[in-house]
Amino acid sequence: MDGGADSTSLVQYTAYVGIGGPFSVIKLFCGGLLFWFMVKFSLGRKLLTTSLGRLNEMTQKHLNTM
Repeated sequence: MDGGADSTSLVQYTAYVGIGGPFSVIKLFCGGLLFWFMVKFSLGRKLLTTSLGRLNEMTQKHLNTM
């Protein structure tokens, strides 16, 4: 096949869909467990909503200055 495309022009998507190895799976599991605990209890939900609210404010300020 001579399509004119070489191997360097291929799209690399492994960073978006691949999981690197067992340590990455463990980190993903721990992150999910932490998020689940935060959502389960009211203090965690309060922390998540306030941090996301601050992030939203900073994003709006940044967008308004553009």
